[in-house]
Amino acid sequence: MSKKWDTIYLDWDGVLWNFKQAWCDWFGHGVPETDKWEFFRELGLSPQEFQKLLSGLPRKFWQDHHYIMPQAYKLVEWARENAENVFVLTVAPEYDCSRGKQILANQYFGLGVFSVDCPEHKVRDYSREGCLLIDDKPSTVVKFTQECALAGGLVWPANYNKGLDESWYFDWERVSPLDKKQEKPTLDYSSMDEAKRRKLTPMYSGCLAYFPDALAQVAQNSMVGHYQHNDHTEPMYWDRNKSADELDAIIRHLADHSKDPYDADGRLHLSKVAWRALAMLQKFIEENSDE
Repeated sequence: MSKKWDTIYLDWDGVLWNFKQAWCDWFGHGVPETDKWEFFRELGLSPQEFQKLLSGLPRKFWQDHHYIMPQAYKLVEWARENAENVFVLTVAPEYDCSRGKQILANQYFGLGVFSVDCPEHKVRDYSREGCLLIDDKPSTVVKFTQECALAGGLVWPANYNKGLDESWYFDWERVSPLDKKQEKPTLDYSSMDEAKRRKLTPMYSGCLAYFPDALAQVAQNSMVGHYQHNDHTEPMYWDRNKSADELDAIIRHLADHSKDPYDADGRLHLSKVAWRALAMLQKFIEENSDE
């Protein structure tokens, strides 16, 4: 059954994660009562002072799961029921901010994250046919729908974004209810044509965004192996005739990991398990491919 949207983008701060509460707790303030998003003005801060404090926040701040919004899980589930793809789309110009959000979104929702430097880039880079944005900033939502007539936008309701016609706001009573009895769809890649298979093979959002640190370790192992087995002055390549005992190596590194996570060369045993497993999978696919 086809879904209403190709992609739903969910804002992070104010929709899935309570930024205002997190910020006030971090700096030891009570949350001010205000119907403006610029709550920091009630704390005596100028926009410049607030931005300076914001830019200096560490990754630890951004990946605190205690500030996940109460309805965040329900919203993500609704989005998955109504779109082929669901991502977080958030303003995160600093690396620690972006990385912290990626870790939290992946760990608790299984979502990939697209980070932009400013709200205008949400509109410029992501407003496309078949895309829906759910954001707590009305101006961003309105511009998102104006940029592409076939894109959609809903404002996540909050006390600081009132004033639009009610049709602009996300309302559980108006959106399609979740059908808990509906059978979950399955994917059969073998029956897909090449174009659809490529579209549903998310190399970035389904692999690199899930395991960035682990894959970096695997890549480093490839370089270590190149220096060990080949002429390091040559471009890196995989000499498959050397050290090809994948199954034995996997078991050996798993056993050694239980004694000491690090191998004698300083590399993590688990990273070598991952490298060997990928090597074995690659060879198996090549040997059994019908194409």
